[in-house]
Amino acid sequence: MKKSFSFKRIYLLVFLLSVSMLPSLALGAPATFADLADMIIGWVNLAVPSIVAFALFAFLFGLVLFLKSAGDSKKHADGIKIMTYGIISLFVIVGVWGIVEMAKRTIFGSDSVAVPSSSSIVNTFNIQ
Repeated sequence: MKKSFSFKRIYLLVFLLSVSMLPSLALGAPATFADLADMIIGWVNLAVPSIVAFALFAFLFGLVLFLKSAGDSKKHADGIKIMTYGIISLFVIVGVWGIVEMAKRTIFGSDSVAVPSSSSIVNTFNIQ
């Protein structure tokens, strides 16, 4: 008897892989807030292009489905729905990415994240 595909196995595999990676994450833990912010920004910079590529692929898949369904109105509607979700997701992803970049440059003043030291804060208020 052939066993059916189960999401429980995938969830178990993902859980075991994530637990096995915990020691490496602990050893690579950031020492300062600036290191943590740089690490999170690095993860986001890696994730966003792949998410944009996935949304673009969804849009193109919907377009192909739309063009191939000349006589079938159900597939035609499915293609339109997939294209609509692809366009909306591209707009949201790129918009949020732009807002985050604008906030990062406004708050931190440049492309790099730097947290001010306490001495520079004290010197700003002329406290001695």
